[in-house]
Amino acid sequence: KRAEAAQALGDFQLRQESFRADHPTYGDTTSNSTATNVLGSVANVTAYNTGLKYYTVAVSGNTVTGYTLTATRKGEMTSDPKCGNFTMTMVSGVVIKGVSTGDADYCWRK
Repeated sequence: KRAEAAQALGDFQLRQESFRADHPTYGDTTSNSTATNVLGSVANVTAYNTGLKYYTVAVSGNTVTGYTLTATRKGEMTSDPKCGNFTMTMVSGVVIKGVSTGDADYCWRK
């Protein structure tokens, strides 16, 4: 189940890099502008997240050089005590993987 978070964040990471190649900054998930939303619209982000069973993905802190992706637990994973929410932060070309609770190395391997 946690693999869904890792897969979705990896997918969004690729989408961010593709988006950044055509735009002056990394994309968000909250606007309805194709010039700023990494998926083109809030409706597309909602549809993407509806397709996920255990997590929802959002972008925060998007700038010219970085962003944070968060996979927030939903459904039966809401009470997962080992890993919590997953994060992937891009800072000037370096990706940092984390979790809100637990051991990031353990959680990202499962």
